[in-house]
Amino acid sequence: MSSTRFWKGAAHHYLRLAYDMLATGIAFALLVFAFVGPAVAIAIDRSDAEAGLTFISPTLAWLLAIVALIGALAIAIFAPAVDASIDRWLLPPSATAALQHEVSALADARQGAVASAQTERHRIERDLHDSVQPRLVSLAMTIGLAQTKLDTDLPEARKLIAEAHDDAKSALVELRNVVRGIAPTILADRGLDAALSAIVQRIETSGVPAVLNVHLPYRLPDEVESVAYFVVAEALTNVAKHARATQAVVTVRLDETAGALHVSVFDDGVGGADGSVADGATGLRGLEERVRAARGTFTVSSPATGPTIVTAVLPCGS
Repeated sequence: MSSTRFWKGAAHHYLRLAYDMLATGIAFALLVFAFVGPAVAIAIDRSDAEAGLTFISPTLAWLLAIVALIGALAIAIFAPAVDASIDRWLLPPSATAALQHEVSALADARQGAVASAQTERHRIERDLHDSVQPRLVSLAMTIGLAQTKLDTDLPEARKLIAEAHDDAKSALVELRNVVRGIAPTILADRGLDAALSAIVQRIETSGVPAVLNVHLPYRLPDEVESVAYFVVAEALTNVAKHARATQAVVTVRLDETAGALHVSVFDDGVGGADGSVADGATGLRGLEERVRAARGTFTVSSPATGPTIVTAVLPCGS
């Protein structure tokens, strides 16, 4: 293996040397012609005209000078890309470097998973404490009051029991919302397309028209679908609560060539969410951690005047 790498390194050295010399020489020659060629052509044209001879015309010389200048600039711009291609061809990363990169990526994903689980736990605790728990406390108090009225004031007891029934139904709805935020049943049963359609319908009831564009030829791994679902759900929740938008567009597209799922949520409302991930906003930070745990990338573009675009790219190859 070391001998192979030695000969590849030697070949890389001489090939780069030859290529750089050739590219530099051609670019230099083109530049010289671009700046000197027209003047030489004019001088030769004058001397040839006196002698009754013909040579390249000054007009054509100027045109060729422009072409030569463009060619020199093209070499200067694209030569580094060719250099990089030669480097990748003859100097691939060593097995140690590849393993170090993989370990670093896995460590980053693990950190994202731990942080995501911690954020999700806090969210569940907050939801239970702020919504379900007060409902259950109110329900218990109402039932207790109804018990004290059963023997003395039956109509009032019936009224309290009816209120307790309403509280129980409200608590059940809020509990279902909490459960939906943990593991949506529709996602496991019917897939990402149906689950996102349900989210879009819910946000439309809040007064924000939403368009859903989904291009998925087949079901994806559960982890990928789950992360994509929560990205869209949290982003649309932010749109409904804070953006004051008149429209939202959700696009989910599978790039089979790259083996990645592209998820984007656009809204035309007010911006200002661009720094929220770094500043510690729980929703966006939680999304970033979820995506990072899945070894994906998460970006937020949100200038102060809007619009806002939340984008996640999730690897979904085997």
